[in-house]
Amino acid sequence: MALIRKALLISAFSVLLLGAGARITMADDTLSITSIEAGGDAACVLLSDHTVRCWGSNHWGGLGNGTQTRSSQPAQVIELSQVNAIATNGGHSCAVLSDETVRCWGANSTGEVGIGKASEAVLTPTSVVGLGSVTAIATGLFHACAVLRDGAVHCWGFNKYGQLGDGTTSQSSVPVAVRGIHSAIAVTAGEEHSCALLREGTVACWGNNRFGMLGSDTLKISSTPVMVPSLTSVVAIHAGSLHTCSVRTDGTVHCWGHNFFGRLGNGMKEDSARPVQVRGITTASTIRGGAAFTCTLLREEQVWCWGANPAGQLGDGTREDSLVPIAASRLQARVRLMAVGYDFACAVVGENAVWCWGMNFYSDPKRFGFLPSRVEIKGK
Repeated sequence: MALIRKALLISAFSVLLLGAGARITMADDTLSITSIEAGGDAACVLLSDHTVRCWGSNHWGGLGNGTQTRSSQPAQVIELSQVNAIATNGGHSCAVLSDETVRCWGANSTGEVGIGKASEAVLTPTSVVGLGSVTAIATGLFHACAVLRDGAVHCWGFNKYGQLGDGTTSQSSVPVAVRGIHSAIAVTAGEEHSCALLREGTVACWGNNRFGMLGSDTLKISSTPVMVPSLTSVVAIHAGSLHTCSVRTDGTVHCWGHNFFGRLGNGMKEDSARPVQVRGITTASTIRGGAAFTCTLLREEQVWCWGANPAGQLGDGTREDSLVPIAASRLQARVRLMAVGYDFACAVVGENAVWCWGMNFYSDPKRFGFLPSRVEIKGK
């Protein structure tokens, strides 16, 4: 079942609509976008009224609108309010509420919704069993992880490669504690691995490591966290499908793991089991990894991307891969927020303007695709 879903996730990008021309109707013009998240074949925005809108493919109900019907128009996630943070991988999504509990929805064949059992798709937000005091959330391909207020990390879902971090490879439909993590401030999840950013500015990772995405300078799989050596002063992390990246306080970016297509950004194609510095980036503030590409938001409020580009996901108007960062064309200054999915990316410009680029089969190619195209999100 998991392999079938993975294949569908990949093929779904041929039918993903990034929402060009789509509008979210809001009753209050003062509402603005507070965060944007993308993953797999879908994207979601969190609004200042603490509600969520999502669009894209919806094979397993990851849009949270009570159906399994894809949507080219951003639609409100039903039965969900008072949201403080969101995460999505397209197949399943999660939200942290103001009471620090978590609700998830979507695919649940390996227990990734966290409701105490594996099941068919969960079409509406449902409380994760036994989880509270949550400050951050992340969704991987078939698992999810949360940071608790005390610095612990709990994960649930698929665990064939130890991506839950509890020292086993047993699947769990309820959250289990990641061993040895007591000072986490952020967490990220890739296809089959997870990483936590610690208060000390260091990074620990666990799970599959066949391309070195744990950054441990080996290719050994680990079901418990291992420290990423020689990486300090980290302020942000994000896992792509088979690689991981970090931002340091000096604005530089380091990546590790699979490097076919140049997703590590160091001008080469060889995999690396330890962090390598991305060329030319010295003012990064945010980092996001997709399937085989990576994007960063600079302090100058510009987006630069690198890696695979067959769908135009680098945003430069071409389909040529790039081993080093290049600017996403047409995006103006004041890019506040940025997110990437499997083969597409989105950026928030100003209060409500969302621009997306990359794989978008349904769209009018004259309006968007290889170059960023605007998605207006505004009130009535």
